[in-house]
Amino acid sequence: MNTNVQNPWAALPATHQKALQYLQQHGVSEMDAAPAIFRLLWKAGVMVRPPHFVPAFRLAIGHALYFGIVWSSLMQIIHLVSPTIRAPGLFASIFAGILFGSGMALIYALRKRRLQLADWQTVIQQRD
Repeated sequence: MNTNVQNPWAALPATHQKALQYLQQHGVSEMDAAPAIFRLLWKAGVMVRPPHFVPAFRLAIGHALYFGIVWSSLMQIIHLVSPTIRAPGLFASIFAGILFGSGMALIYALRKRRLQLADWQTVIQQRD
């Protein structure tokens, strides 16, 4: 076993490290416990909770904004490259963002329920 492997979460606050360890102990994969957008936010210094511990409404809004911006930007680029392809309007981007955000919030809420995960306060207050 290689003992020189660094903890990828060492730069995170102790609460986040504890929460990620808790998720791992309950069978949540590393990629599910810390999706790419959350890792990017953490590297940028924005210490949001892991997605399983974010209230569903806030998770839905965050994913909707993220997806809506990415989708709208992609459609604008496609429209610039090939003007014959009609990019969906602002309404379509907002609608797609709402659907994606709601879907992601529902997925995380169902996983949390299925795995019977504790809430954020309970996890961070647990003794090691």
